[in-house]
Amino acid sequence: MLFKSQKKFQKKAVTTISVMIASCAFCWLNPAQAQTVVSQTHIAQASASNISNAELEQFVKVHAQLVAIDKQTTQQMIDVIQQEGMTIDRFNVIGNWIINSTDSKEAPTPPVSQAEMESFKKVVAKITPLQEQAEAKMKQVFATEKFEVERYKQIFEAVRTDPKLQNQVQQMLQK
Repeated sequence: MLFKSQKKFQKKAVTTISVMIASCAFCWLNPAQAQTVVSQTHIAQASASNISNAELEQFVKVHAQLVAIDKQTTQQMIDVIQQEGMTIDRFNVIGNWIINSTDSKEAPTPPVSQAEMESFKKVVAKITPLQEQAEAKMKQVFATEKFEVERYKQIFEAVRTDPKLQNQVQQMLQK
C-alpha cells in the first residue's frame, strides 16, 4: 500500500497529466474540455458587456503565455512517462485506479504488475516537480502582467460561453 503522502502526490500528478493532456490547457474551443479546467461554482459571471477591450487584450496576452507554459510542461510530462516505458493511457489507468482505490477494489485490466507500479512511482516523482514549476511560472505570469487569477477565470468563462467573444479572442490571438 502506498503511503498517504505518496498517494496525495500521485493523485495530484495523475489529475494534472489527465487534465493537461485532455484539455490542452484552457482551450475554450471545446466546452466539455474546458469544464475540467474552470469550475463554474467559483466563477462570478462575466459578460462581453463588462469586459473592456484593454482587459480582453490583457487576457489574451496572459492566456497565450499560459498555453505556452502548459504545452511545454505537457510535452515534458509525456516524455517522462514514455521514457519510463509507459503509455499515457496506461499511466492514467493506473493513476485513476490509485485515486479510486478507496472506492473500488476492482483492479484495472490488465492488472498492474509490480514493475508497472514501480515505473508509475518513478514517473510521479519526476513529473510532480515539473507541475510545481509550471504552476510557479503561471503564477509569475499573473504577477508580471498584473492580472488577477479570478478575473482571468471570469473572462475565460465568458469567452467559453459567448461565441462572439470567442471570435474576438481568436482574432486577437492570430495577430
